[in-house]
Formats: sequence, C-alpha cells, structure tokens
Amino acid sequence: MYINGISNSTANLNMLRFSGLATGLDTDTIVKQLMDVEMLPLTRLYQKNQLLEWKKDGYREMTNLLRGFQDDFLDLLSAKANMTSASTYKKFTVSSTDSAVTATANSDAVEYPHTITQIASLASAASVSSTSGVVVNLTGTGAADTNFSDGNNQISINLDGVTKTVAVQAIDYAGDYTALQTDLQSAIDNAFGAGKITVSHAGGTFTFDAVNSKLTLSNASSNNALDNFNIASVSSNRLSLATKLTDLQSVLGLTFDGSGNVVFKINDQTFSFNKDTNTLNDVITTVNSNSSAAATMQYSFVTGKFTLTAKQKGAGETLNIENVGGNLFGAGAVLKIDAVGNFTSVTNGKVTAGNDASFTLDGVSLTRSDNTFTIDGINYTLNSTFNTAMDPTKSITITPSKDVDTVFDNIKAFVDRYNEIISQINDKLVGKRYRDYPPLTDEQKSEMKDTDIENWETRAKSGLLRSDQILQNVVDKMRRAIYDTVSGVSGTLKSIGIDTSSDYTERGKLIIDETKLRDAIANNPDQVQQIFSKTSTSVPSYSATLSAADRSTRYSEEGIANRLYDIVQNYIRTARDSRGKKGILLEKAGLVGDSTELKNLIDNDINNNNNAINDLMFRLNAKEAAYYKKFTALEKYVAQMNTQSSWLAQQFSG
Repeated sequence: MYINGISNSTANLNMLRFSGLATGLDTDTIVKQLMDVEMLPLTRLYQKNQLLEWKKDGYREMTNLLRGFQDDFLDLLSAKANMTSASTYKKFTVSSTDSAVTATANSDAVEYPHTITQIASLASAASVSSTSGVVVNLTGTGAADTNFSDGNNQISINLDGVTKTVAVQAIDYAGDYTALQTDLQSAIDNAFGAGKITVSHAGGTFTFDAVNSKLTLSNASSNNALDNFNIASVSSNRLSLATKLTDLQSVLGLTFDGSGNVVFKINDQTFSFNKDTNTLNDVITTVNSNSSAAATMQYSFVTGKFTLTAKQKGAGETLNIENVGGNLFGAGAVLKIDAVGNFTSVTNGKVTAGNDASFTLDGVSLTRSDNTFTIDGINYTLNSTFNTAMDPTKSITITPSKDVDTVFDNIKAFVDRYNEIISQINDKLVGKRYRDYPPLTDEQKSEMKDTDIENWETRAKSGLLRSDQILQNVVDKMRRAIYDTVSGVSGTLKSIGIDTSSDYTERGKLIIDETKLRDAIANNPDQVQQIFSKTSTSVPSYSATLSAADRSTRYSEEGIANRLYDIVQNYIRTARDSRGKKGILLEKAGLVGDSTELKNLIDNDINNNNNAINDLMFRLNAKEAAYYKKFTALEKYVAQMNTQSSWLAQQFSG
C-alpha cells in the first residue's frame, strides 16, 4: 500500500490464486517485489498530487491573509479602521461644559470653541393620544359571596410585573361586605404598600383599582377566591394586544364599515383591518413597520392610553390622520397639523403639535427640527433647556480637540498588519526546500511514530512556494505602492515618520518614528490623510474591468491605502474581469465557497495527474497479471516434469 490506500497488487484483489504447489516458490512475494519497482512511477504521481494539495493550501493561506487585511483596514463597511476614508485621519474629541448639550465632531470640524447661551425649547414630535386611559374595570358581576371558611381565600395579584399572594381570613363574613373590604385592603397594603391598589364595593359588588398601573388578578394555587367576587379567574385592567378588534368594540367604542373593517389613513398611507381576523397588535405593528407613514403607535400598559407620534420632530405638517371606514380615532376624527402648527381637534383625543428646537449658538439665534443636528462639522445634541433670562451668567462651551492618539493607533495598527503580511509572504518565498523529504506513503507512516510523521511532513511542506512568482509580485507591488509618490501630494511616508527598516533581514518592513508621526497628525493632518487616502479624481472607483491606462492613472492619483486595496482586489476578488478571470490567487488555487474552489489551475493539474494515475493503474494491473501468468505456466511445466520423473522412477524400479 502506497498513497491514498492504493495497493501495489491490485489484480490479486479480484483473483484467488494457489501458488508454489509444484515449484515451492513464494510467488506472491516474488510478484510483489517485481511490482514494487513497477509501482515507483505511480508512487511519484501520488506524491506529486500531495505536493500540489499542500501548495494549494499555501496559496489559500495567503488569500485569507490578504482578505483579513482588507476586511480590517480597507473595507468601507466593516473595517475596524477604514484607512481609505479621510475621516480616519481627522478625529476629534469634544468637551462640553454642561450636560444640557453633548457633541461629537466630524472630520471637517476645526479646533475652535463654540458657545451656546440659550436653549429656549427642544424639538418635539406631533402626537395625538387618548385623553384618559383605556382600561378594563376589575369589577365583579354581582354581590360577593362572603363565606371563605372553605379555605379558598387567596388571590394572586400582579402589579406592574410584581406578583404577590394576598389572603383574607378563612372565615364566613356572613354578608359583612365592609369587614371583608377592610381585611382585604389591609392584606393588599401589607403586600404592596398603601395607596397602590384600592378595593371598594357598592352594594356588595367589589372593584379592584390601580391608578396608572397594570393590575392582573388570578386565583392562587388551587384556590378559587375570585369566584367569590364574581371575577374571572384571570383578569387584567389593561387591554390585551392579542384581543380581536370585534371584542374591543364596546371597550373602545369602535365602529366598522359594511365589510366589517376599520380603515384609516396616516400621512396618506391607507390601513385596513378586519374586526374578526385582526388583533390590536396587528394594528400597532403594521402601522409602526410602514416607513412611509412615518408614525409610531403605542398602547401604554402604565397609563392605558393610546398614542400616535410622528417620527419626524419639529413644527410643520408631520402628522395627518383620517378615518376612512369605521372610527378607530374617534367619531369623525380628522387630524392635520399644518405648517404653522394649527390642527383640528380629535374626538376623545388630545393633540400636541410638534415644536422646533430653538437656541443661540455663537450669538446667532437658530432653530432646528430635531434635537440632534450638525453645524460646521460639530454634531450637537440638545438634552435640556436653559434661559439666560433666568441665569444671565450661564453659557455652555463646546470645544473640539484633535484626537491624535486614536489616529496614531489606527495608523500603527495598519503598519503592523502590513509588516505581518510582508513577513509571512517573505517566509514563503525564502522557505528552505527539503527535496529529500517527499510525502510519506501509507506503508511508511505505519512504521513511524506520530511525532516523526509530523516532523517529516513539516519539512516535506517547507519551501513549496519558494521564489513563487505570484507571491513575489504581491510583495513587490505592495512595497512599490508604499514608496511611489502620490500625484499632487507633497510629502511621502518618510516625511511623516514612516520608513523602511535599515536591517536588510527585515525585507521591507516599516518602522515608525512615533514623535514625528504624532507631530504630523497634530499639525498637518491634511497631508497625512492625502498620503494615505487620497482618491483618484480621474478614476474614482476600482473595477475589475478597468483598462491598463485607467489602472495606471488611478494608481498615480490615489493614496497608499487605496493602492493597497486595488492590489489586494487584483489577487483575491471574486468578480470577473473582461477576460472572465477572477483574482490571480483564486484562479491559481481557488477559494472555499466560491466557484473556483474546485475549478482552478492547481486542481486542473491534480485532475491531469489523476488521469495519468488511472492509465498507469490499468497498465500495472495488466503487468501484474502477466507476471502471474508466467509463474502459472512455470508451475504447470514443473508439475508435468514431476509427473514424468515419477513415472520414470517407477519404470526403473520395476
């Protein structure tokens, strides 16, 4: 057995032979020894395939190395520090002297303090809400049974998510409703605190009430004390969102059109819900998920109120509501807040118009429709109001400062990863090739220890990509991209403190002069940004189908990070160029999960080897069969001679 479990004696797997009966020869051993020599070319083919598989793994390792570099530093969407973006090189920290205003800064901000001397109002959104809570009374359907002597005297009460069990005395109150009320109120107050839940009765009919709280009653354990109060075993004073609209008709005073639907418009978006198939939750989630309606509907389990709020803050026409069929928003409800904040009233509802934020910045009175806005590269968020009329001495200072540390750390991380890539590729290029360590056969492995196999294969894999032209081109192009000047930009990496190591053994690694780089970031951030992330004006976007002339123009005009992005793309992209080719490394060794995984140049070589292996196996089978045929003939002739010899011996002895 040699490589991949292929036996060097394939023919005898399909044929039963009895050898050496006449000659006494060990025919199988002799044939095996003869075939060992014949099998050498087959062994070399299998070893060649194994070397190709290892080589493919080496290329894919380099592909993943470049992909990781791109993902972390060159990808606009997912990079930890996108070195192709100008904002990476212009970072600011912003301080505020008062929590009434918080701020951040964009890359186009300048180091200049700003003063806010007044915030007269905050921006708010137009809204409409029910004037009172829509609640369900927890009232019995009739006078209570006051006999609790059977021990069914416990009630499970949930108040705003907190559940406790309360109990009255296990006695017969004999119709004394006031005594029962007093005992039950005392038990509830002891459990939750006084004033949170009120128990009352009218003519023996009990009511449980909680102001601005969600209250749910249920029987505790096997008790059925609620039955004594003629209240359902599980009852809540708030609506269930899972309730069908038809079951809310009396509670909400709903009416429906002739088809049993309630139809309405919000900001010209029409909604329709059927009373028998749709729930209250259907209404709320459908409205909230419609981006064009630009409004949020909510039912508060605290207040019991319905609220509809415009998603857009500020004064103006931001919330328009109209009943089309039925009356979800009250009888004849039409709400329209116009450009100056006027609105029509809504039956059984309360309307609030939206307001603009009003403030004074650097001595100028301004308004904005939102509390978060950007002015001169500063992103302000207004959190609360204050007025100089009330406090003439109060003002808030917003001060942006360059964040040199963050920019430096991003550039250093980028350089470190670049050095890692250069180092790993160079290790492949100069790795020593041990030609005396070919891939092991299965037979050889069976006679070796695991550690010996591991050490052998480490050397067998070494140097497979030594002086590889593809990887050499990657290194050369990346190093050239670092040092070629950027058209229209004064200065180079060296001028801002990044240079090549003077130690030739480092093979092109970069070193950073921290003081010089920090100084460049602080005092000349535009130059730093241009060197790294300048965008080509002639050819602003990379494409696999760019002409050679466009590639050359783009290369000369773009910064280092964009050049490296283009280089990485040329080797690992999955998009095809005008010739139908993907990235160079993918065409060579493929990428797992891509169409090139099994369709690449190395796999083509492996498939060609497999065809050669099949042809050689056919010839070896025939060769082995020929050897056995000859030994079978020998056995036959020797057997005949033995028979003749025995006959002659008998004749002479007679």
